[in-house]
Amino acid sequence: MYGNAVSPRTIGVIPLLALLVLSSCGSGPTPRASAAPTATIRPSASPITTAKTTALPIGRWAAAAAYDETRHNLVLFGGLAGQTLLDDTWTWNGSTWTQRQGLTISPPARHGAAIAYDEVNRQVILFGGLGSKVAPSLSMAGSIRARARRPRSTRRGHGMAGIGRN
Repeated sequence: MYGNAVSPRTIGVIPLLALLVLSSCGSGPTPRASAAPTATIRPSASPITTAKTTALPIGRWAAAAAYDETRHNLVLFGGLAGQTLLDDTWTWNGSTWTQRQGLTISPPARHGAAIAYDEVNRQVILFGGLGSKVAPSLSMAGSIRARARRPRSTRRGHGMAGIGRN
């Protein structure tokens, strides 16, 4: 990327660089679990502006987040609020947080999962994590539908990357 033309593979990262979402994620095993103002930073805008939104995800840590290139949303799933496992799915469109409900298969609560955008199938994939139940791998197409697959073994704190169309 340094001094070279932007490749089609890099273009998917640009929205994440252009929009940084800051919320009360906290750190450590017991972050503050209250909703906090969300700020956006855009390269061409004034440095930091407060988002005008009524619904916000509670503060959390060990959550999974990925940018959905098809729907132009950041998808946030699960994590921990203090010692409480979360199973909520949120999307951020650059100005508004929306809690997604009505999933065909709702992922069980988990933390430490990995999430990535699958460019070939145009869906967000969630894999692994630790929770109160066995955590299957899930394909969350736009956080609307999900299909479960049994994992070979429990995973957490791992990385994940999407596969492009090239």
